[in-house]
Amino acid sequence: MSDGPKLYEWIVKQRNNYKIKRTPDWIGKLKSNGFDFVGGNKEPTDDEKWNCQLEKKLLKFKIEHGHFDVPKSHDSKLNSWVSNQRYYYNGKSTCLTPDRIEKLKGIGF
Repeated sequence: MSDGPKLYEWIVKQRNNYKIKRTPDWIGKLKSNGFDFVGGNKEPTDDEKWNCQLEKKLLKFKIEHGHFDVPKSHDSKLNSWVSNQRYYYNGKSTCLTPDRIEKLKGIGF
C-alpha cells in the first residue's frame, strides 16, 4: 500500500464530511481533483494493512532505534500491533499466516 492508512483515514473523513457539509466550494475542490465520494476506492485489505504496519512503521522504527521494542509513548498503535505479533508468533494464536511469519523472521523479529 503506497500511501498508508493515513490517506485512507483522510478519504473516509472526506466522505463522511460530504454527508454533513456539502458546501459547493468544498465539493467542487474535491471533484475537480477527481475525488470519488461514493467509495469507488476500495478499503485496504487486511494483508495491505499488515504489510503497511510492517514495512512503513515497524521497519522505520527499527532503522531509527535499532530494535523492535516500540514504547507506548512513541506510538501506542504500533506498540499494540507489535505486542499482538509477538503473541501470535509465539503460538498463542493461528492469526499469523506462514507468509507473515516468514516476513517477521526475515527482518529479525
